[in-house]
Amino acid sequence: IYSFARQIESTFRRKVNYSEEVRGNVKNIDDVVQIEKNDLVMDATNRVDKALLQKLKLIIKAASQRRTVYNRGLTSGKIDRRRLYRAPTSGTAFHAKKNEFELLNDIVIVVDASGSMADPEKWEQTETIVQTLFSAIKSFNPNSKMFAYNEVNNKCRLTEIFVRGGFFSVLPHGKTASGEAIIATALNMKVRNKKPFLIHITDGASNWGCGVGDAIAFCRRRRINLL
Repeated sequence: IYSFARQIESTFRRKVNYSEEVRGNVKNIDDVVQIEKNDLVMDATNRVDKALLQKLKLIIKAASQRRTVYNRGLTSGKIDRRRLYRAPTSGTAFHAKKNEFELLNDIVIVVDASGSMADPEKWEQTETIVQTLFSAIKSFNPNSKMFAYNEVNNKCRLTEIFVRGGFFSVLPHGKTASGEAIIATALNMKVRNKKPFLIHITDGASNWGCGVGDAIAFCRRRRINLL
């Protein structure tokens, strides 16, 4: 089964390697490990904590920008003076006003899925945390993304785990290359008017690769808030 899975992987996986770009942005280039994008994922159980989600939404809403949106061409509501000419024909001379809240800072979550996270209870708790936090963020910023990283065959793999509206997962495994994962994630982030946030969720220190010192410096140079 394993050899068959490897054959499928080699056929379908699009290899995007970040290693050289990471080496170009760190001081200790000899310690950089291979890091590449991974497209192979598993379906994840929906572990969103609804009570916690509502609390997080209130916090994020307070940091969001309010904008007024008008829904025009309605058959009831407030009279829309600009569409009064429609009253005798279709009756769609009304509008409704509502407030929407938008988080201007793009936010990306990157999750440590190394071997130290493999305990089922710990990983279930981690998925609850990241899925709930991400759902709250996504409500106010549709550009938000979420990744996980682990080690397979002596390579660090960076995997997007929220795709097309659904949560996915990877198998926690291997050593922890936090520095490479943070830099590779940051390389794909666009800095708009507001400084973006990169939230790194881990259970401990990096034990493989270039370490996090250069990753912190890289995010500072790129105007990315690293948490």
